[in-house]
Amino acid sequence: MLWTAGWAALALLAFHWLIDRRGWPPLGRRFGVNAIAAYAGSELMQIVLPVLGQDTWYRAAFAQWMTPRFGPYLPSLAFAIVFVVFWWLVVWAMDRRGIHLKL
Repeated sequence: MLWTAGWAALALLAFHWLIDRRGWPPLGRRFGVNAIAAYAGSELMQIVLPVLGQDTWYRAAFAQWMTPRFGPYLPSLAFAIVFVVFWWLVVWAMDRRGIHLKL
């Protein structure tokens, strides 16, 4: 635990220095200001997609042609990356319009 906490503290220090002191763009900010929308929307999407036949879509878009070429793990990774990029685009659009969900 101390090892992991130490590395997390060093990462926090590095990001603080890069973003707050050096002026780098905060790439994860959009997920931070709309974390509720990203979390609730992705959970709802995980419930709705299987009902709408997501398994068929996943097989056609990723697994059917990628599995023979790259094995069973890459299609799953590609789907996860597309899922995160989709929700990043959603929270990006919300942030550009000034929509921030809060409790």
